[in-house]
Amino acid sequence: MDQMTFSLFFQSLINGLNQGAIYALIALGYTMVYGIIRMINFAHGDFIMIGAYTLFYTIPLMVNAGMPAWLSVIVAIAVCALVGVLVETFAYRPVRKAGPMSALITALAMSIFLENLAMVLFGAKPHNVQAIFSLPTITVGTVALPLNVLLTIAIGLGIMIALQLFVKKTKLGKAMRALLKNKPFIALCIVSMLLICFQMYTQTVYNYLFKNFYEKPGLYALVTVCTYLPMVLLLPFMGKLIRKYGKKEICSAGILFALIVNIAMFVIKFTPAVSNPYVFLVLSFFSGAGQTFLIMQIWALVTDVTDYHEYISGRREEGTSYSFYSFVRKLGQTVAGAGAAGVLGVIGYDGKLAVQSPEVLTRLYDIATIVPAILLALIFVVLTFGYKLSKEQLDELHNVLRERREKAEAESK
Repeated sequence: MDQMTFSLFFQSLINGLNQGAIYALIALGYTMVYGIIRMINFAHGDFIMIGAYTLFYTIPLMVNAGMPAWLSVIVAIAVCALVGVLVETFAYRPVRKAGPMSALITALAMSIFLENLAMVLFGAKPHNVQAIFSLPTITVGTVALPLNVLLTIAIGLGIMIALQLFVKKTKLGKAMRALLKNKPFIALCIVSMLLICFQMYTQTVYNYLFKNFYEKPGLYALVTVCTYLPMVLLLPFMGKLIRKYGKKEICSAGILFALIVNIAMFVIKFTPAVSNPYVFLVLSFFSGAGQTFLIMQIWALVTDVTDYHEYISGRREEGTSYSFYSFVRKLGQTVAGAGAAGVLGVIGYDGKLAVQSPEVLTRLYDIATIVPAILLALIFVVLTFGYKLSKEQLDELHNVLRERREKAEAESK
């Protein structure tokens, strides 16, 4: 084999390993889904396609807004996760008990639907995603090795090995596999992440709203008061309401009420009241009243899903549950921070200007009311239809656990 042939062979080998590492990362997603819920998700690749299109459109927006381009990756992950939750809720879950063939056909149909939807929206022509960063090329003899290719291979191998060892060998990995079968726990994690996103997003955007739209930055301090004052007022009645109606039921009703109030915040845009900041503060108070129940009961719900995990598995796993739950909350904080900055950039907000244009101010009010309403709607849907632990189910669950513990205590004596 002469030097030129060897160089060509080695270059092709590296390129093949690069493609293989990318396919292996995609295959990891297939494997994890099948390993946990025993379902072949044909639409998995289409979720990645959605992430790629998200990157294609958000990278230029981030660059034009003066923000780091890598923030687009966080946006793409959030969009893919949201699409996955929607597909699971409305397509996969209704047919899961109908048998494996029904789930398989549904997954294939969802893949075809997403592919054709993308072609209708974006066309069939390939799109090139703008590079987030550039890396140099290393030359070894006559072979040129792009560093990004080597990095892709290294990341692929590293993630595969680390994930395999984590899931199979560590106590935490085994516990997480069990937790991921706990559907109320997963639903609660999603609810908590959305709630954190809502809280941090509104805190950030409301600050800009009172500073630029209402031109009364001093009133922003009252937003926190209006949001959390209902907690003090409702605290004496919380226990009685929970005992009578149940945690899930009262929290769902509260979030629905907050959603209606946030829709009203948007609707007053078409009335003269839109220019009155005190009307907005009053509505913030009522929105806070609706959120109060979930905010104050969220950690009690974590205890309930931990009890449910003990009920279905015989193992309590409190430490793992709280650790995973806390991680999800931190993830929500990250998404909210990047999301608020990204949305402000999309509407054309320029922090260097003392006065924003009327168009930007109108969009600022829109994002201060529409986005929170969407987040509350998602919380309501997941909490109502994904979190299955009603008051009756919890009462039965706690009775069973009490009998088990009494029996175990008697046997130990």
